[in-house]
Amino acid sequence: MKIFTRGLLTAAFVASIGASPAFAAQSTSFDTLLLAQASFEAQLAAAVAACRGEAASEEVCGAAVAAYVAAVRAAGLDVSDADDRLADLIVALATDASTLPAGIRAIVAGAIQNVAVAFTDPQRATVAAAVAAAVAVGEDIETDPLYLSASPTV
Repeated sequence: MKIFTRGLLTAAFVASIGASPAFAAQSTSFDTLLLAQASFEAQLAAAVAACRGEAASEEVCGAAVAAYVAAVRAAGLDVSDADDRLADLIVALATDASTLPAGIRAIVAGAIQNVAVAFTDPQRATVAAAVAAAVAVGEDIETDPLYLSASPTV
């Protein structure tokens, strides 16, 4: 009988935790973070496709990049996390950019330059501008995925 009672008390305790406002708030907060992550990834993929795809144009790429930057700003991230998100876009755009046709490279370089001015960290902005210049002339870029600084190694 003790085991059965203990099992009921444990079940009641677990149910009370699951129904508590604090647990629900944490769960909602976590769900919001997951949704924001999925949204960033979808917008990043859309921006890369708009800038690197066969039908890429400065207008479409510029709009997609502006939407991504606006989403990062609207997310309320701290400045370091926001800059990391911007660096994610630069890394995605710059990866293997030297293999792209010159016209697409020019669009990608312009997009990277537009992202560069959105950084709050001046050092990252400078590095991003250097990446844009290297992409424009077709130089190979190695990116540092740990720091996400898109540091060019030319």
